[in-house]
Amino acid sequence: MRAYTILELIRMTKTELCRLLTEAELILKTTATTEPEHTQAKANISAIRSALQFRRQGPVP
Repeated sequence: MRAYTILELIRMTKTELCRLLTEAELILKTTATTEPEHTQAKANISAIRSALQFRRQGPVP
């Protein structure tokens, strides 16, 4: 899984974000905690959740 910036994530649709979140959660379940992909998935999950929260709140006026 590649690293996504918060800007890239904010530009994605909710469907795309949910798909990425599911993919990252699967990686967490199937990889050892010492693997780099596991660490990247954890970082992406945090960023994806932030992007989803931003979408719920809407842009700042």
